[in-house]
Amino acid sequence: MTDAARALLESLIDYAGLFPPAELPMREAVAGYAAGVAFKATAGLHHPLRSAHPAGAGGRGSIVVMHGFLNPFLAAALAHARGAREDVLVPVLAGESAGPFVFDGGGACVAGRRLAREEIASTRRSFALSFGSCSFDDPVSELKARGII
Repeated sequence: MTDAARALLESLIDYAGLFPPAELPMREAVAGYAAGVAFKATAGLHHPLRSAHPAGAGGRGSIVVMHGFLNPFLAAALAHARGAREDVLVPVLAGESAGPFVFDGGGACVAGRRLAREEIASTRRSFALSFGSCSFDDPVSELKARGII
């Protein structure tokens, strides 16, 4: 991936507060990867895993299923390190439990596929660069509560 080829992956949430099905952002990320375009995932990635939460300011909105930030990054690592395609990646992005994600000092097991720590780090350096969240504390607190960090 070159520095000139970077993209924002904003389709994880639309501006009406509706979250698209997992297929849409995953298709965009896979197409970007095939074209050599790295991405930053933005908009609505407040929780580690895809799950139901109140939408809107102060958590007072209707309950919607929001994409998690671990989901697209682990799916991106599978695409980057293993060449995984949509049939493998969409279930990873759509997953709503930590069951398919197992972390240890050497890396992670994602949907039964092992990713070494260096493969994940390489993905972060050259393909899945960062994500946006409205909070620093909330994602860290949830990762701690799940025993990930």
